[in-house]
Amino acid sequence: MRKSILILVLLFWYLNYTLPFVMDDALYAHIYPETPILDTPHALDIDNEINSFKDVLTSQWNHYFTKNGRGLVHLVVQTFCGLLGKNIYNICSAIMFGLFIFLLSKIT
Repeated sequence: MRKSILILVLLFWYLNYTLPFVMDDALYAHIYPETPILDTPHALDIDNEINSFKDVLTSQWNHYFTKNGRGLVHLVVQTFCGLLGKNIYNICSAIMFGLFIFLLSKIT
């Protein structure tokens, strides 16, 4: 059973690894503007990349009051996209997937 889970985790990691950054990933790697640029909901200010956790908090503050209230989820997303990077995300995502499968197998 553990070998099967390990194979699934490695497959999941590989699929994450081969998936490139897409539009939302690029958006969340930047600070969300206080007022959306050109009144578009997904305007990207390319000069304001996230460089610190303070930038993530500032971005989420702006995002919360101008876009939506899903602050906790987007806080995690921006931390990975802006600070930690895709490689760390791939590893964490695969581990969480494996943990999910393992726990699911324990309750069934």
